[in-house]
Amino acid sequence: MDVLLATPVKKTHYSVPSLGLGYLASALRKAGYDRVGILDPVKEKMSFEGFRDYFKKHSPRIFGLQCFSMDVISVAKMFRMAKEICPEVITVIGGPHPTAVNEEILTEFGADLDFAVRGEGEIAFVRLIDMIFHKEDNYSGIPGLVYRGCNGIAVNPIEPIKDLDALEMPAWDLINPATYSDEAPGVLNKGFPIAPIVTSRGCPHECTFCANSISMGRIIRYRDIEKVIVEMEHLVSHYGVKEFHVSDHYCPVIS
Repeated sequence: MDVLLATPVKKTHYSVPSLGLGYLASALRKAGYDRVGILDPVKEKMSFEGFRDYFKKHSPRIFGLQCFSMDVISVAKMFRMAKEICPEVITVIGGPHPTAVNEEILTEFGADLDFAVRGEGEIAFVRLIDMIFHKEDNYSGIPGLVYRGCNGIAVNPIEPIKDLDALEMPAWDLINPATYSDEAPGVLNKGFPIAPIVTSRGCPHECTFCANSISMGRIIRYRDIEKVIVEMEHLVSHYGVKEFHVSDHYCPVIS
């Protein structure tokens, strides 16, 4: 396997397909990287020892982890295991936590972490993989990348993706909604399988409880409604989805 993308090992009843990793996988495939996998330890009821065995078996060249702040301890342990098993593996972190803490993330994880991607990762991650595979090291043009440069840790500015319709739909075959448990990810579920979808990114507000404006910017960008409908029809016909959860973070404020 060339690239393994994963969510953290943790104990929780909340288990839904990761749209973020699904979008990364489809972006990689579009760029010609077909040997990509997605691992969801929560869905697989996988322990750290189970993850160790899985990693040994697949031995990816690049290992990427999605990280919320509450996942830091688990993510650190998984990166450490990955480097112990395969010292030459390239490790990459993405998600809200590295987006918020900037250059601190590489210091926090030390030698177990090679790169961090802040903000939306589809363009940045593919460019990073291209450079790794072509053995190039001029990372200054990769949006949102945090890396170790000649003068210490460098943090590239985030550039939100302007045209969401240029992205492929998530790699649903790797995050198949039908393989997820019917343990409720919310309190209003009526039918399974359930699929999360997004119709927009960004939010103009700065609510203290939400990091969306930091991760995806304050300019709202919308997907073409026809593309959203095509994705919904695809999910119904291929995976038997009976319910959709719209995961947009934009919340209109009425004053």
